[in-house]
Amino acid sequence: MPKQFTPINDTQAFAELLTQSEQQPVILFKHDFTCPISAAAHRQLERLPNPVYLIDVSDQPLSLGVADQIGVEHQSPQVIVLRHGQPVWDAALYDINATGVHAATQQHP
Repeated sequence: MPKQFTPINDTQAFAELLTQSEQQPVILFKHDFTCPISAAAHRQLERLPNPVYLIDVSDQPLSLGVADQIGVEHQSPQVIVLRHGQPVWDAALYDINATGVHAATQQHP
């Protein structure tokens, strides 16, 4: 996994991301390691200069818990940009592209 992808493995790590989003936009990627659509989204996100925080959707309690906590319907693959502890942008499936994610981080500096 490229260096810019940081796994999020528990609710404490996710809570730290919410805190980090107070200072700057945070990119959260819900990834399915067995899905070709998710692999294509991963390749798009590799193009970003920003760090990307990755949740493996096979960890359903974490993945679904995050969706409930931030109020964004769970999809896979899915990218969510968080700012000030809230989702400010999201995309799923074929709508995930580096240009859109980068623009969302710039709109919510």
